[in-house]
Amino acid sequence: MSVEYKKGYLVKHPKIDDWGVGVVLEDSDGKIVNVSFKNAGKKSLSLQYVEPEILCKDPLSDVELKQFQILGSECDFWKISEIIEITLKP
Repeated sequence: MSVEYKKGYLVKHPKIDDWGVGVVLEDSDGKIVNVSFKNAGKKSLSLQYVEPEILCKDPLSDVELKQFQILGSECDFWKISEIIEITLKP
């Protein structure tokens, strides 16, 4: 089954809880998804081997994503973790 991952989706690795919540960095090409995990940093995951669990299909906006921007395309999404916590609240 092919899952679609969009930039800004909140996800978690289905087998490695220690990585924490992750943010999809860019729309997936269907083969690889690039995610920045709270406790593990940036990872490129092959969708052939793992399909991250989508926690929230309401993606963070570009404005929210830019709040985390450090330099150019380099992002540290965990400087302001409150946005993630607020997004996940019911």
